[in-house]
Amino acid sequence: MQYESITAISLKAKCLLSILFNFLAEFLGMNLHSAEYAEILKNVMIINKPKFFMSKSYRLYCIASISLEKITYLSLYIFLLHSIFPVNSAAYESKNVITDMGAPLYNEDSQNILLYGSIATAVLVTQRENFVDPLSVKYGEEEKPMGDLAIFGDYMGQLVPNLAYMGFQYYEKTHESKRRLNYMFKTTLYTGLTTGILKRTINQRRPHKGDRLSFPSGHTSTAFAFAGAIHYEYENVYYSVGAFTMATIVGLSRINDNAHYLHDVVFGATLGMAYARAFKVDENPIIFYPTVDGDKIGLNYSASF
Repeated sequence: MQYESITAISLKAKCLLSILFNFLAEFLGMNLHSAEYAEILKNVMIINKPKFFMSKSYRLYCIASISLEKITYLSLYIFLLHSIFPVNSAAYESKNVITDMGAPLYNEDSQNILLYGSIATAVLVTQRENFVDPLSVKYGEEEKPMGDLAIFGDYMGQLVPNLAYMGFQYYEKTHESKRRLNYMFKTTLYTGLTTGILKRTINQRRPHKGDRLSFPSGHTSTAFAFAGAIHYEYENVYYSVGAFTMATIVGLSRINDNAHYLHDVVFGATLGMAYARAFKVDENPIIFYPTVDGDKIGLNYSASF
């Protein structure tokens, strides 16, 4: 089955897509009240040609105060979000957003990850004055020991490995690659959304006294979502060591850059791991994946029994 035009997407799905898109755009630091963002959102709702991602993104880069880097990430978000949501709600009947967001609460292993991670976070919070804050001052303001490695960590925390992995799996065109794309997509998406909601709910100021989006660390949560998914998917010690090393560098770079406290990083890692475990256990035999055919973006599915 293939759905040929996302312009026919249901009103309910459009509303949901708008909410998700707003969270992602704000996460990227865009002004949601600007005329430029209104234009982006308007075009997102009517997109039906892949060339949008080149022509429209470049135009927005030229006329708006939005960096090319953010436009690139936003274009990839748009493509993935539009591709993963079907125009026929029956195609996604096995899951709903509320259930997926709460997935770690329904799996014993994920519950344990959340429990132990929450305990570690709580302990660190109680030790802010004696340990966490002095640590931030020493490594985030004075010494900055990571040097150029912190730049690598910053980029890896901006969904670079997650998107690269999904792109590779997309072009493999096998049932296994479609399942893996679906797994990484859901793990990354819901980790990011939950992180964004917690940031705005807890409203903790960053160590550098900038915005109030410190807890938890978004870079760390999505990096550990990637590492956790690789670990649970392949069960290969070399893959796991490489993925977790990269994710750890991401977390440490956030402290080095004075963007997060240690407890922000610990709970961010906890979230990513919890979602990776939950979605691996609860994978569905019906898999949906995006397709592009000429001027049409569609959604295929495959099933295994």
